[in-house]
Amino acid sequence: MKISHFLILLLGVTQVLTAAAASPAIESVKNIEETAINFLKGHYSAAFDTAESSNIKIALGQVDPRLRLQKCSTPLTGFIPQGSDLKGNTVVGVRCVGDQSWHIYVPATIEIFQPTVVFTRNLSRGHVITAKDLTVKPIEVSRLRVTTVQRIEQIVGSQLKQQVLAGQVAALKSACMVCKGDKLVVSAESSSFSVSMEGLALEDGHFGEAVRVRNVTSSRVIRGIVVASKTVSVNLMVSKAH
Repeated sequence: MKISHFLILLLGVTQVLTAAAASPAIESVKNIEETAINFLKGHYSAAFDTAESSNIKIALGQVDPRLRLQKCSTPLTGFIPQGSDLKGNTVVGVRCVGDQSWHIYVPATIEIFQPTVVFTRNLSRGHVITAKDLTVKPIEVSRLRVTTVQRIEQIVGSQLKQQVLAGQVAALKSACMVCKGDKLVVSAESSSFSVSMEGLALEDGHFGEAVRVRNVTSSRVIRGIVVASKTVSVNLMVSKAH
């Protein structure tokens, strides 16, 4: 009886070992997570390689620990899923390109902090912005839906098109350095001379933008670059409006 019991026990152990050997190895959740985080750090390597590395914060969401994906025969790789912009609440892809290919999407939260101009006090519509109205501070911008301003000089001298509050991010759409209907100083230059003339703004414009301007004297419509409050620079060689 003892020998019989031993043989039955040995057979059971053999079957368990055989089944274990036949089962494919499972890719660890830890390896999947490490692949995802390393891919994201590589994507933002320019920031991580500088003193500004703290401006990018990456946090992975939880990967289901019950996940049973076959261990990849080649190193895992990360990728950007279609439609993902890798900021805010997003997903990053991890794929296996091996004997049995597969891919998975890992949730992630990416916060991007950038020096951003904000208003220091409440201001009314029509106010002409001065340097005292502004300051620069790091702001998490990944969830913002407006074009922000990074340098104070980009918006000083602009006229507010709406009321703003203290602490509010300075958005380009909230003001215009040249506003439609403004009388402008137009500085026109060519290779041989320069001249100033009076113009009328036909559209709003921000610092560095091209706007359409009507020459008050000739009624000709030209395009110029906004260089200061109510001031536009025109290159006479390429100034014809479209």
